[in-house]
Amino acid sequence: MFDEDGSLDPVLKVILWLILGVAIAKVAWKWLTQDAWPWVRDDVGGWFSEDSAIQSS
Repeated sequence: MFDEDGSLDPVLKVILWLILGVAIAKVAWKWLTQDAWPWVRDDVGGWFSEDSAIQSS
């Protein structure tokens, strides 16, 4: 598990970084699909549709 100098084994280090990367990707994907996209679609998209309605009237 540890090398003689006290550092982690390189294979174990890669596995730990992969687990951390997958966890970060999972959180980012959940945020993008559940929180960010509805905000962009509803709130930001509403800015443009309201502006066009005001300009046309």
